[in-house]
Amino acid sequence: MIGASSALTLSGVPLQDPSRGQGGRIDGEYVLNPTKEEVGLSDMDLFVAGSEDAIIMVEGSAKEIPETEVLNAILFGHRALKPVIELQRKLKTLAEVPERPYDLAKPESSAYEKVETLAREKLREAYQIREKIKRRES
Repeated sequence: MIGASSALTLSGVPLQDPSRGQGGRIDGEYVLNPTKEEVGLSDMDLFVAGSEDAIIMVEGSAKEIPETEVLNAILFGHRALKPVIELQRKLKTLAEVPERPYDLAKPESSAYEKVETLAREKLREAYQIREKIKRRES
């Protein structure tokens, strides 16, 4: 995951420092990038993606653990990303990677209207369904 983030950093595409790492907890101690064996011993398995200043995504599983301990694990994961992000910035500077220019493509108005006609009402109805599985079925 760090390799993919580093490759994107070196590609020149506009990217604002995202990185991702895995963490777990064994015998009450947080473990960064656990091995397969350690994951089997862990009561929590989290993936945290973030930038230097923000947590972008959290994904994972845990046994019955208090919310505060899960939050502490997420914050542990986020703190662990910061040195990686700093190294990626240094790598980009050393490699003298120029930013690639880009323009956000705007859909043709006819394409936008077609999608809106086909999907607007169905999406509006789906967003009224609070249960994820039922919403997916609609």
